[in-house]
Amino acid sequence: MNCDYVIIGTGIQALVVLDRMRALGLNVCCVEPDSHAGDGQTHRLPFYVHRGHFYAERELTSQLRDTYPSWQNMIRRLGVRIRSTESYVGFVDDSSRWTQTWDALDVPYARTSVKTGLLSGHRLKEVFSFPHMLLDGRELVAKLRQANRDLLRCGPIRHVSRCWQGYRLFAGDQLITAGKLIVCAGVNTPKVLSTIPGVETSLTIETRVCQVVTMRGAVANGSIVVPDAQMSIAPQYTADGSTVLLYTHGTSPIRTDKNHRIDLARLEQQLDTLRATLPGLSEAGRVRGIYMTLETESAALGKRSRASRSFVEEVCDDVLCVLPGKPSFAMNASDQLLSRLNIRRRSGEAPKRGIGAVSACTPSRACPA
Repeated sequence: MNCDYVIIGTGIQALVVLDRMRALGLNVCCVEPDSHAGDGQTHRLPFYVHRGHFYAERELTSQLRDTYPSWQNMIRRLGVRIRSTESYVGFVDDSSRWTQTWDALDVPYARTSVKTGLLSGHRLKEVFSFPHMLLDGRELVAKLRQANRDLLRCGPIRHVSRCWQGYRLFAGDQLITAGKLIVCAGVNTPKVLSTIPGVETSLTIETRVCQVVTMRGAVANGSIVVPDAQMSIAPQYTADGSTVLLYTHGTSPIRTDKNHRIDLARLEQQLDTLRATLPGLSEAGRVRGIYMTLETESAALGKRSRASRSFVEEVCDDVLCVLPGKPSFAMNASDQLLSRLNIRRRSGEAPKRGIGAVSACTPSRACPA
C-alpha cells in the first residue's frame, strides 16, 4: 500500500486529521497501533465544543471561535447527537478581562440570573450563558471511524525504515510506504518517535496529571466553567445515556514518577471549592468517584507564550507531530497541520469524496491495497 501521508494515532485528533485530509482527496491512511481506537483518554474526558469562552487570551479565544463552524459542519455531517447546549461561565470576582476579549472578538454571550440546575443556589458574582455543543466523545470517535473505515489500518507498527518514497513500515502484517508520517499519538508520542529512524527524540512534550471528580445523581446536563476559581465541570455520557459530571480544579501538575496517585489534600480543596461556589450542585452530585487522566502537549504550549505557539512540531524532514493538548483544539491543530503541509482548500471548492454525507465511506482509490 502506497500513501503520500500516514497518520499514526487512535484518538480524536488522528481521526479529525484523517477525515479532513480525506475530504481534500489526499492519498492518506491512518495506522492504529491499538485495536481499541479511542478507548483511552477520549473515553475518560467530557467533550464539548466551545468558542473559547473560558480563555481571557485573545489568540486562544480567536482560534476556538474561528473553528466552531467547522466543528458544527463535521458533527452535522456525521450525524453525532448534540446532547445539550446548556453552558455557563461564572466568576467569583471581576469578569472584565474575559468580557473585554469576548466583545473584541464578537463572541456571543448573555448575562444570566438563573439559579436552578447547575447554578442552583450559586454564590458567583456574575454568570454568563453560551449555547455550546455538548456531545459524547465516544460517539464522535465511532462516527469518525465509520466514515473513514476504508482508510484505517490496525495493528502494531513494526520495522519502520527509510526508503526512496519516504518511509516503509508494517501495520500488523500489511506493508505501507509513506511520503510523510503524521504522529497524533498523545502520551505515546515519544514511544512512536523512538521507532522512526533518523528522528532525534528531542521533542519536549509535557504530560499533565488531571484529578477528576465524578458526580452522579440528579445532576443537570450542562457545563460550567469558573475561570478565576480554576473550576471546570462538564458532562460525560454513559452507555445508557445518563449524565455524569466531570469536575477538575486548579492547574494540573506535570506528570512525574511520584504523582500518579490521588492527592487527598487537593481533593479536599476541590470539594471545598465546589461546596463554597456551587452548593446546589455539590448537594445534587453526592454520588462521587475519582480518577486520574492525562493531557499531553508540546512543552512550548505550557509557557507564557502558549497562545502564539503552534500545535504542530516538525521533528525532522517528513515527520510531524500534532499535540493539541485538549480535544477542543483538535480542529485548530488540523488547520495548522494542513497549513504546514501547504494544503489549502480553495475558496468555493466543492467538498470531495462525499464529505457532505455520512455515507462518505465508500472504498477510496487514494490508498489502493
